[in-house]
Amino acid sequence: MDASETVPGRGPAFAGPGTWLKGNLHCHTTESDGALSPSDAAAGYAALGHDFLALTDHDRITDPQAVDAHGLILVPSVELTAADGELGTEFHLLGIGIAPGITLPPPSTSGAVSSAWLRAHGAATFVAHPHWSGLTTADVLALQIDGLEVMNTGTVLDSLKGDGSAMWDEGLLRGRTWSAIATDDTHWHTIERGRGWTMIHAEARTPEAIVAALRAGRFYASTGPEIHDAWVEVSADGRTLHVHVRTSPVAAIYVSGPGTNSGMAYHPDATQLATVPTGTMPPMITAHDFTIDLGRTARRPFAGQGSGRRHVRVACMDWMQRRAWTNPILF
Repeated sequence: MDASETVPGRGPAFAGPGTWLKGNLHCHTTESDGALSPSDAAAGYAALGHDFLALTDHDRITDPQAVDAHGLILVPSVELTAADGELGTEFHLLGIGIAPGITLPPPSTSGAVSSAWLRAHGAATFVAHPHWSGLTTADVLALQIDGLEVMNTGTVLDSLKGDGSAMWDEGLLRGRTWSAIATDDTHWHTIERGRGWTMIHAEARTPEAIVAALRAGRFYASTGPEIHDAWVEVSADGRTLHVHVRTSPVAAIYVSGPGTNSGMAYHPDATQLATVPTGTMPPMITAHDFTIDLGRTARRPFAGQGSGRRHVRVACMDWMQRRAWTNPILF
């Protein structure tokens, strides 16, 4: 395809210079209901090879200055409880990058007010485990947030309610530009730690740069695979979308959106396998270029937003069913 006939757009995580940092954005310690002290929690994540950690104790900001970081970048953060869910449930809001010592809104404050408060105080703000919390999409649409947890592996293990992808997709189709993080929400009670993380493309190895990257969507979420690049090209007539993806070796690569348009790619030899010999790995792929017909979704604004922009998001999965997700790429 002639590049002069396209309008390219790279996923925000993969554009521009920066350093890739691996870390967890949801963790509890003895400052709330976790089983390890903040310093021991940092040691645990350092041993897992993480670069940064947000200590998100419930309704309390644990000051990183009082913690032995064990070489990690510690980001002052909180998991803030809020009220007034449509079905009588409460919100758990992650505020990443909130100043220690500040007085937090009480748990009786509505989710809408508390989310606005977090963002007004400079925090990257995400809804934690919306399925586990019993939230409706209407609940989350009413918030002022940067995004949500697409995967919380702690609530997968305790209740199979850790996947937020359906709510994420509905929000995107309704015009929100939510990003999505993966976390493990560890309380140090079982094996939930180190099973979900966020890869951030930050301009520096500082808490401030991590928060700025989160606010800008410069990251992707993972429970295992790596996404090396993702970009789109739209034909000049606006009827064809080309989506290019590069990953670590995986079983399948997926593209989702806009509307019902989607695609899946896998190694052609995988369809020929009745069994896989012990000790061997089925065929894998590391790249795919999708072509999507946009004719059925003519250029129109998102519902209720009027921006005229659409999106795709990319995901991949390995043979152990571990996954990774990009943030939406707008075009």
